[in-house]
Amino acid sequence: MKKSLFLLKECIKAIIAEAVNPKDAEYSSVEAFAQFLMDDEREEYSHEDLAALNFRLRKPIALIRNELDTYGFKLATRPVEKHVRGFNTSSNDRWYGPGSIKSHGGAGIDSGTGRATVKGKTV
Repeated sequence: MKKSLFLLKECIKAIIAEAVNPKDAEYSSVEAFAQFLMDDEREEYSHEDLAALNFRLRKPIALIRNELDTYGFKLATRPVEKHVRGFNTSSNDRWYGPGSIKSHGGAGIDSGTGRATVKGKTV
């Protein structure tokens, strides 16, 4: 458990370090970050900025968001990932495609015996 938690923390640190540098001066305090946003004429801040502030200040994210809300800044919405159909995808992707579970749906009848099945076993 401790090892997996440690690996998760290291992975989050790597993602934050790749997106923004939490050691930059604008992440030294909430006030400094608010001033940075005002100087940059931005009204929104990203989730990566919020994570960098959380990493640097060791404050709860909710507290940081509340402080930034008092300055009038809003958290930007994340863009939705779009799945594009390729040439090899079926034109009828009711049961196939991104996000679908191929074992989901159907009547639950085994085609070989004609009997009901529960998790792949004939009842």
